[in-house]
Amino acid sequence: MPSPKIQKTPNALLRLLPSINKLLERAELQRFAASHGNALAKQVAQRVVAAIRQMIIDGKQSDIAALVDKQLHTCMAEARKSMLQPVINATGIVLHTNFGRAPWDSALLEQVLKTVNGYTNLEYDLNTAGRGGRGRYVREALARLVNAEEALVVNNNAAAMLLILFECARGREVIVSRGELVQIGGGFRIPDILLQSGARLVEVGTTNITTLDDYSSAMGEATAMILKIHQSNFYQLGFVQQPTLAELATLKNDRVLLVHDLGSGNLMDEGFEFVDAEPHAAQSLRSGADLICFSGDKLLGACQAGIIAGSHSAIQRLERHPLMRALRPDKFHYAMLQAVLRLYELKQFKKIPYVKMACQSRAILKKRIGAVLKKAALPNGLCRIIETSGQMGGGALPGRSLPSLGLAFDVKEPNAVAAWFEQRETPIIGFVADDRFVLDFLTIAGNEDVLILQALKDWQQVRN
Repeated sequence: MPSPKIQKTPNALLRLLPSINKLLERAELQRFAASHGNALAKQVAQRVVAAIRQMIIDGKQSDIAALVDKQLHTCMAEARKSMLQPVINATGIVLHTNFGRAPWDSALLEQVLKTVNGYTNLEYDLNTAGRGGRGRYVREALARLVNAEEALVVNNNAAAMLLILFECARGREVIVSRGELVQIGGGFRIPDILLQSGARLVEVGTTNITTLDDYSSAMGEATAMILKIHQSNFYQLGFVQQPTLAELATLKNDRVLLVHDLGSGNLMDEGFEFVDAEPHAAQSLRSGADLICFSGDKLLGACQAGIIAGSHSAIQRLERHPLMRALRPDKFHYAMLQAVLRLYELKQFKKIPYVKMACQSRAILKKRIGAVLKKAALPNGLCRIIETSGQMGGGALPGRSLPSLGLAFDVKEPNAVAAWFEQRETPIIGFVADDRFVLDFLTIAGNEDVLILQALKDWQQVRN
């Protein structure tokens, strides 16, 4: 008769845990340390031991050696995944906030790197051979493009709004329609920015209806600003009403500024269907805004930045504010903005990667997907081309879709397939809809088709 299996006690199992130093001697962790440093390798070892210790305390009896192998692999993989790395965006969302919004191409980056690789004239005036201001060309180009007297650049649009409120409304009142008290990504709310700036929020109107009289009735001696906020990440339908910017301009005076937060900011003055309903940023200034602000990494197609434009006097006030030094961009941001703005001045909009991406026809996408499928030689019925609706994303152009095509996987476990593609060395991130895993080719760059092809071949081998 076989002897009964002896169940080890938690204390006995805990004594079997390897020490941190013993783990660091393992070959795989030695290789990890050579690539990523001893400190991170030690942290991985600590996480392995802590995770297994918790499993033992929770009563999960298991083979400690096998647990160590599995947990070590998991913790090293998690550490690698926390590092910034390329991903393939197959979601159909062009300016995907989680993926860094506006994509850049190699030609644009090469131009930028040539500018910033060594020393630059960031704060040196080559005309006078003395100290100069930052980003002169960028600021002047922005002013030209929106027909403003002057422009300023800070590190993002939230910073732009914060600077404007600090300088122009601190300790005074700012009037905002209740229909425009928006929340942007990450739970960041317009009222919170107002609170941090020291300005006092005065809400007018209702969620769906705000009239010019609502604004005028709220104005008083303490009013510093009328703030109009573009509904860039949502839209309203039905019984809705908001006064135009030109109508609001009739209420401003020497004490009250009219500021328009455009959110995304469109600078394209040629007919692109996907921005047809988005007014040009210059229109806000023509309508009477004293200042406008918008992001650099959305419809502009550049890097994270906050663009402020308007009258010379207002911009000069902002530039002199002590907060400006904490919010100013570095040389890379100016170089990237310079490269993109030059394309705008030359009206070479389709050289901006996201514009080229958004303008792809379904015919082009069908040709690309067909070429990939032909080379992949997948079994019939496993994958098929379907019509999809892409989105601009990044809080831009809500409610408007971009005609697209996707590669749909008709499989029993679409979430498992999605997870497999995401675990690639270069993660491929699609979406699951209607019990199918889908790769939307609108946002897959043309030079990434070869990676999609290889992934399909590898996946087919795994299935077999």
